[in-house]
Amino acid sequence: MAPPPTPVVRRRRRWVGPILTILLAGFLAFAGLVLAEVGPFSPQINLPEAEFDPQVYTPEPAGIRLLDLAAATILDDESGTYDPRLLVDDDPETAWRSDPSQLPGDAPETLELTPERPIWLAAIELRNGAQASTAAYDRSSRVRRALIRVDGGATVLVELLDAGLHAQRFDLEQPLLTTSIRIEVLDVFQGETDNLAISDLDVVGWVATGDDVTLAQQRAELLPAGAGNG
Repeated sequence: MAPPPTPVVRRRRRWVGPILTILLAGFLAFAGLVLAEVGPFSPQINLPEAEFDPQVYTPEPAGIRLLDLAAATILDDESGTYDPRLLVDDDPETAWRSDPSQLPGDAPETLELTPERPIWLAAIELRNGAQASTAAYDRSSRVRRALIRVDGGATVLVELLDAGLHAQRFDLEQPLLTTSIRIEVLDVFQGETDNLAISDLDVVGWVATGDDVTLAQQRAELLPAGAGNG
């Protein structure tokens, strides 16, 4: 009789499991990007162009009336509440003040400005810091650099001066059509306290008319000013 065959011992391939795990993790990550519509899988936005026509808006730009103002934080202590509505009371001795302790993580301090109607934004004018007195100015922190966001994804970097008790105006290179304005504070002039202050803030531009109103609303629905806050 022939001898029985010698059993063959097959060694288990230990590398198969980790490779399958890596492949599965990669597939799940890929599927997550697709479902979340981020990165290369983000939907394309067909944003209509907005071009300012100086023939339609011939007078000089003027102050814009705001429907609403909101801030990421508001200082509320024994001396009072420093609401952002104090920015538009035409009184440089009052000021909105922030409370950085309320901000989550590295989130920037922000202001959200909503005009009564869509506008062509031409400039921002403000009184930086608390301008009730020189002492109040020195105590408050002031805006050094800020990012202005408007509908349609446009952003404008603003560099301000530590100019004391004076107003400053920043003019845009070209008017921008928008239904709202978001101001993100990137850097400050450090005061004796961490509380950021702005005494007055004016939005300067033209109230949109005609087809520009509908165009502004369409752009706001597709890509609002606050969409890029991260």
